[in-house]
Formats: sequence, C-alpha cells, structure tokens
Amino acid sequence: MKNRNTCNFFGRNCCEPTTPESLLRGPTGEKGATGSTGATGPTGPTGATGPITQAIQVRETHTVEPEVEAKVVATYEEGTAFLEFFIPKGEYGEAEIILAGTTETIDPDLRAEVIDRFDEDVHFLDFKIPRGPQGVQGAQGLQGPKGDTGEKGDIGPTGPQGLPGEIGISEVITIDATETIDPGEKAEVQDDFDRNIHHLTFYIPKGDTGPQGNAGPIGPAGEAGPSGERGPAGPPGPPGTISEFYATIYNSNSQSISSSNPLTMTEEQINKGFKLQNGGFSVPVNGTYLISYSINNSPQASTGDYVGIAVNGVLVNSSKRPITSSTNVSCTLAMFLNRNDILTLITNVTSSHTINSGSAPSSSLTAIVIS
Repeated sequence: MKNRNTCNFFGRNCCEPTTPESLLRGPTGEKGATGSTGATGPTGPTGATGPITQAIQVRETHTVEPEVEAKVVATYEEGTAFLEFFIPKGEYGEAEIILAGTTETIDPDLRAEVIDRFDEDVHFLDFKIPRGPQGVQGAQGLQGPKGDTGEKGDIGPTGPQGLPGEIGISEVITIDATETIDPGEKAEVQDDFDRNIHHLTFYIPKGDTGPQGNAGPIGPAGEAGPSGERGPAGPPGPPGTISEFYATIYNSNSQSISSSNPLTMTEEQINKGFKLQNGGFSVPVNGTYLISYSINNSPQASTGDYVGIAVNGVLVNSSKRPITSSTNVSCTLAMFLNRNDILTLITNVTSSHTINSGSAPSSSLTAIVIS
C-alpha cells in the first residue's frame, strides 16, 4: 500500500479533502488586460462674482443735550447699513468740532462701524468699512467613467479650479465740510452719494447762550478830593484833517496778456497815498477797501479765459470774470487789506491774447479806503 501522504490526483495531495467542484474546476487562466483610463472630467465653472458690500445710508440725525456723548448707531436691514447720528448741542454758544479721523478697510464678515474718538474738545470720527468678499471657488470636475473591460479604470484627474470671482466694490465715506448753524436749527448730516463715495456734510447747531452771571459787589467809594479852581478857556485849535486814500490807474493802449502775468497799468488818473508797483499798486494803511476794475474785449478770447484781482500774487476767486471777444467786463467788491499789500490784475488764458483799447482803456484799477 502507498503512503497516503505521497499520492496525487490531478496534481492535488490525496490527503486533502476533496469536493466535486474542486475535482471538476480547471486551472486559473491568465490575468485579463487592464482597462483604459477614464476620460478627464470637465473644467469646473467660473466662480460667481463676489457680492457688493453692504450699502450705507444715513437714516436720521438727532440733536441731543450737551452733556450726552455723541454717537453713531448702525443697524442692518436686508444688506443695507443704516446710520443714525446722535449729535450733542454745544454748551454756552461753543459748537463742538467734528473732524474726519481715520478710514480703515476691514474683513468682509465684520460690520461697518463709526467710532467717535473725543480728544481735546474735538470729535474725530474713525470709519471702519468692510471690503467685499472674494468670489466663490469653482466646483470640482466630474469623475471620469470606468473602463469597459478588465480591471476597473482609474478615476480621472480633478478638473482645474474655476477662476475666482471678482472682488466686491467697497463704498467709501469722506467728510466734505462741517458747518456751524444757529442754535434753534436741527443738527443734520447730508449724504451726497457719487460713484461709490459718500460725501458727508455735517450741520452742527451752536449751543444756546448761557445765562448772565451775577453782578459783583460794588467797591467802596473813595474819598473826594478838593475841587481845584477852574482855569481860563484856551484858544480854539485848528480844524482836524480827514485821512483819505484813493487811486485809479489804467493803460490807455492795447496790451498783450498771458496766463498768471499781471496786466500793465502805469498811467495815473488820480493817486493819493498809493505806490505804483508790479503793474498795480501797494496800499498805504490797514483797512477796508472798495476795489473795482474793468478790462476791454479781446478778439482771441475763448471759453475758460478769465481775469481777476490778485493780492500779493494770489487770485481772489470772487473777483474772477470771463474775458470776452465782444464786450468789456468789470467787477466791484470790498475787502480788508494790510498795509503794503500789492493789488494787481492777472489773467488765465489758453493762449497769448491782445486786449484792445479804443473808446476805453485796455484796463483800469481803482481802490478807495472806506473804513
């Protein structure tokens, strides 16, 4: 008898347990070929444009008592920040000063804020404005399909990230002006919105005049001195003199002009106390002066050309008048001047011009001390 440990049947050890399935199954075939890699998923769509930051509106301005601290309350309704200002009245006629402080751009998820920083009797308003959040990231690409045959195909690579959305536009707040108004008027903040910029103008009422203080005690009367004898009347003095200063200068000829250069006027019609200088004259005393000028027409005049009074070379804006090609122009105004201030006429023109003379001088300038 053969040893059972050495017998074989179709390559199997006879000592191993057998089953009908194991006796009938053939040997394992070769491994099938690997299926092709699935196609790459499509590129994710571009992220949506980031939302515009919250709109800002001034809802209401309250005038509060002088001892109440100024504040700004911000409330949010459906994406809009509403600002409510509480402005104290000034005490005893002295208006509090409100100036723009700092403007800081903060993270998109923070709330807009205005901080009233009070320093040495001045309110400095510090603004914190959130910037717009970034756009949403594009969606991930789809997974590639499985291979048709053989082993399962590899997953297709992830599609490239979508482009970031546009950054939202932040609104900007600037303080244009602060005006002091009468005590009985209501405090107001005017918001002029122009191209994402809030231009704020503050109107602050003066405080009511404080009550008059109590009169101090009357001091004791001094002892009366002895009455002296009345002296004889002196002779009458000479009549007093009235101080008068006035002058008119002009140019009777045509003259060429160019921007920022004084007009030439060397001829005097009358002059009392003034000194000709730099085509104009210097004033003799501190005081209020009535000043007038006129210039003739210029054939080359164009839109935007103007003439005006200059004090020490600086244009007085209220004296500006347009230069025309058909008529003369003139201006009269009152202003305070210091001794030795120099008055001239200067022009702003697009090109060199000629001011005509004829029935009138090409230019003239008059000044009179009125007080």
